[in-house]
Amino acid sequence: DIFVPPSFMAYCVELGEPLSVPATHTHPNVMPLLGSTTQAGGLSGPVFFDAARTTNMERLWANYSFLVQLAPGLSRAFQLAVWEVAFDDDMTLMPQLGGRFWVDVGQMQLGTTEIAELWLSDIRNGVATAQSSLFLLSRNGSQDLITTPEPSVVAMLGLSVVMIVLRRR
Repeated sequence: DIFVPPSFMAYCVELGEPLSVPATHTHPNVMPLLGSTTQAGGLSGPVFFDAARTTNMERLWANYSFLVQLAPGLSRAFQLAVWEVAFDDDMTLMPQLGGRFWVDVGQMQLGTTEIAELWLSDIRNGVATAQSSLFLLSRNGSQDLITTPEPSVVAMLGLSVVMIVLRRR
C-alpha cells in the first residue's frame, strides 16, 4: 500500500532559503505556529512566532486564504502579506507608514501590493478577526512553510487511523 497525502496550501516564511524539491525532500519538523522558530529565516535571521505575530498570521490565513483558492492569481499578494507578518511587526507594506519590510510599488505587478496592504490593514484595524490554527513545517537548508490542516487533510488522516485500527483487529 502506498499512501499519497492530499495536497495542501503552504507559504514560505524564510526569504533567501532555497526551495525544496517536493519529490525528494520533506519537512520533518511540524509544530504549532505559536512559540515556534524558523530554522534560518533567510535574509533576516530566524523568525520567532510570538503571540502577536502568530495571531496576525492566523487572522491573515483565516480571513483571506480562501480567496487564493478561489482566485490563484491572488497568491502573490498573500505571499507578500505572509512575509510582512513574518518579518515586520507594523503590519504595513507602505514605507510612508513606517514599514521596515516594504516593496517598491513600481516593481510589483499592479494590484499585488495594494491587495496585500488592504488585507494587512484589515488585520491592523481589527476588521479581520477570525483565526485559524497554523503549523510551521521546517527543514534545515530549505524554506520553512506555514500551513493549516485543511478539512480534507484532517478527514483523510482520521480515515487512515480508523483503517489502521480496523486492519489490526
